[in-house]
Amino acid sequence: MSSIAVIIIHHTGDLIYKCIKSIQHIHCDKIVCSSQPTIFPGVVSKCVPHNNPARKRNEATKLVSGDYLAFLDDDVYLERSCLQVMQMYLDLHDDVGMCFATLSKTNGEIDCAGTYLLPTGFLLERTEQHGVNPYSSLSGKSSCCMIRKRLFHDIGEFDEDFFIYGEETDLSWRVWLQGFRVAQLPFALGTHYSESKEKELKYYNKHFIFYHGCKNYIMMLVKNLGGTHVLIALVNFVLWSIVGLLFVFKSPTRAIWIFQGLWYNIRHLPQTLRKRNKIQKERAISEDLLFPFIYRHVGLGYYLKRLWEYLTHPHLKT
Repeated sequence: MSSIAVIIIHHTGDLIYKCIKSIQHIHCDKIVCSSQPTIFPGVVSKCVPHNNPARKRNEATKLVSGDYLAFLDDDVYLERSCLQVMQMYLDLHDDVGMCFATLSKTNGEIDCAGTYLLPTGFLLERTEQHGVNPYSSLSGKSSCCMIRKRLFHDIGEFDEDFFIYGEETDLSWRVWLQGFRVAQLPFALGTHYSESKEKELKYYNKHFIFYHGCKNYIMMLVKNLGGTHVLIALVNFVLWSIVGLLFVFKSPTRAIWIFQGLWYNIRHLPQTLRKRNKIQKERAISEDLLFPFIYRHVGLGYYLKRLWEYLTHPHLKT
């Protein structure tokens, strides 16, 4: 019979206690990686002095046992059966390497029900449900996901150069490239307190949002896109440059952070290409077979709406 281990990443705030309470009935290894030395009830606590979420997760996996690794953010509250449902789904589907829960916001809206790659290199986030059957997607959100432990280590764990934002998408993309599916589970449920009254905007680091957001999108595309599709990364680079120029007039500081993200990719291109060469050499599925599962098209209106939301998002308010 399979077993799981639960890894929670914590930085600040009290929502961690709700998260732990929602999984306290599960008999398995549970560990919280925290930036501060704190004792949490019912779990092992590991203080990690750095604040790199991707590295924290990687370090925690070396301290737990189990066939599957469940990664949680500290601002989620899971329904009682959520993790057991994810575990059972992986047990029953050998071709699935990773799965994501479907989390709702505190207002009842779906937070994310899967993400897909767009021709521009940006991601389309699905925010609606159609029935209760599981379906494939490129990725979901690391707020609640589960992966086969052996596969996790075989594909190189989380890329610590990502730091935060998109590291789970990069990981799930590599799961796909190894010939496994990634599944979104409509019946594995919980609540994500992101941007709620319990987790105000002061908890979010604006520099991280703009710098790592830009940096990681491009790096992920260069690493994982095969053949001529890698040109999508160039398209994405150009579009981020345009967004940065727009921010020059609205928020020069944000513009600087975006251009820093662009410069990171130029400066570290040889390193990223080495990662790409390894990934592409070891891939087990062709782009033609993969793209129907992970690729979507949308109209111009979608991009204009997303650009407007990005420019006017509450995170921009000082």
